Amino acid sequence: MSTTPFHLCLTTGLALGLGAALTHAITPSIAGGYPAGAAVSYGANPVISSAGTVAVGSSETALTAPDDQDLVITDAILSVSSSEGSCIGAVDFTLQLSDGTAVGHFTSDLTGYREAYDTSYGYGYGYTSGTDPTQAVHFGSGIRVPAGETVDVQITGRAIRCSESSVSARYTLSGYLAQP
Repeated sequence: MSTTPFHLCLTTGLALGLGAALTHAITPSIAGGYPAGAAVSYGANPVISSAGTVAVGSSETALTAPDDQDLVITDAILSVSSSEGSCIGAVDFTLQLSDGTAVGHFTSDLTGYREAYDTSYGYGYGYTSGTDPTQAVHFGSGIRVPAGETVDVQITGRAIRCSESSVSARYTLSGYLAQP
């Protein structure tokens, strides 16, 4: 076996190259995207979304699955606000199918009231505006809505230091269409 400097450099270079190539070939990579195969329709654009504002104590139809495709809801963004700055309470969001089946339920707090003590005069309190809380929910496996069904967003709430009629909820739902 030859031990010349050229032979040693060549052998070392080949070993490093082969090791790097093998490491790259067996390293797992992260894959993403919609489910493959029969789960996703072969339509032009299977992505779907809807947004709206609902008053407390009411509901509205947010999404409707086509008659020939299921709908899979993957994400929801929910927020609550009040036209009165002193309002505190909670709002319940319910995602409900047209047959009355609840498929999702979320609660969001309304934190618009904070007492502020006026230290310059040594007495009293006042109202300061709070923040409108927003929730972003990602459903790893999704909420499946059967073909032909609708999804209603129903809002109920409890308000303190304000009227419930001053409270509203905003939502955004997104997902994709799939073969049933």
